[in-house]
Amino acid sequence: VQKFIFGFTENILDKSESTGANDSRFNKEQIYLVHHFRGKSNWLRNNRQDLFTAARQHNMQVYFCALTTAHIATEKSAQQKSGEFFMDGIVLFAANSEVDIENFTKDHLYTTFMRNNDEDSLYLFSRTH
Repeated sequence: VQKFIFGFTENILDKSESTGANDSRFNKEQIYLVHHFRGKSNWLRNNRQDLFTAARQHNMQVYFCALTTAHIATEKSAQQKSGEFFMDGIVLFAANSEVDIENFTKDHLYTTFMRNNDEDSLYLFSRTH
C-alpha cells in the first residue's frame, strides 16, 4: 500500500430525509436509539429512504446518519489501483416511547439492515438536562 487516506464521517442524511429533527437541540422527553455499525456502506446508501420511511411508520425520527470511509491506493508497475474501505457508520433515531423503538427494531427493513452489517451496537439513552 503506497497511500492510505483517512476519511471523515460523512453525513448522508439529506434535509429532505430528516423525519422531524429540524431542531438541533435534543428533546428531554424522547428516547434515543444510537445504532453504530460496521457493514456494507452501499446497503444504507441505497435503502436509507425505505429504512427512514419504516422509522416514521413506527413513530421514530431520524436525527443523524453518517458513514466513515477511507481510501486505499496502491501502485504496482506504474499502474494505480484504489478502493474504498468502509470503516463504520452511525444512525441516531428518536422516539417517544421504548415500545416504538422495540417495534421498529423488529421491522423487516430494520432487521434486513442489521443482517447486512458485520457488527452492530445499539444504545438507548434519554437526556437528563
